[in-house]
Amino acid sequence: MLLPFQTFVPRIQITEQPAERHRFRYASEHPSYIRGSKNTRECLTYPTVEIVDYFGRAKLTVYSVTEDPIPRLHPYTLSGTCEVIIGPNNPLKYCFKDLSICCITRKMLRRQHANDLDVVNLNVLRLCFEASLLTASGEVTQTLRAFSRKIYNAKKRPELIIHELSDCSSPMSGGKNITLLCDEVDKNDIQVRFSLCRSNQSEGWCGYGIFHPEADIHKKVAISFMTPPFRNQFLTQSVKVGSRCIFKTLMD
Repeated sequence: MLLPFQTFVPRIQITEQPAERHRFRYASEHPSYIRGSKNTRECLTYPTVEIVDYFGRAKLTVYSVTEDPIPRLHPYTLSGTCEVIIGPNNPLKYCFKDLSICCITRKMLRRQHANDLDVVNLNVLRLCFEASLLTASGEVTQTLRAFSRKIYNAKKRPELIIHELSDCSSPMSGGKNITLLCDEVDKNDIQVRFSLCRSNQSEGWCGYGIFHPEADIHKKVAISFMTPPFRNQFLTQSVKVGSRCIFKTLMD
């Protein structure tokens, strides 16, 4: 039996998105490295990309771009290891462990990016991961790009704090009503997220509390929600998960 001919199209895939909040710092400050979206105190993660359906060498580059539908270079740049040669081993995967975002003063912005000040949001950016596929002699045959989700300046958009929960447990099937007290929130820009971090990504989990912004958010500081079902309904022992209040727009 003859199998149909299958072609493989190389592509770059973000296997670990950057964290949604990061402190943008000046060059004179101590750098703060960008963590991964699944990062916890017990399990440190970092932005990670992989080139799939390709065998060979590649030059991997990362730089900052604006949040626009058609991104352009962001005035704030990256420091750390922003360029690396990977391959020819498979999988072609790299974890960026020392990236930080460097902001510049208003004076320098007006001098270098005068035309961008009114149209660029300086407190949000994306990462552009660019892979240049190389021949044995080092010539570029193809360029692949992937854009991360938005990263917000933590200094301008601080983390929301959960001050109290009416209950700290829920059945695996979810559906339990819990009330939390938090900082003042925008009812149209808030989510309650539950997550489980594992070194093996397939064993991780993420779910969101179920509530209606108009009916279940009280005085902007109390949220009444139903817990989500856990991915595995047949566990015989309890599982500890983390809970956070996050801005809904950070999920874009």
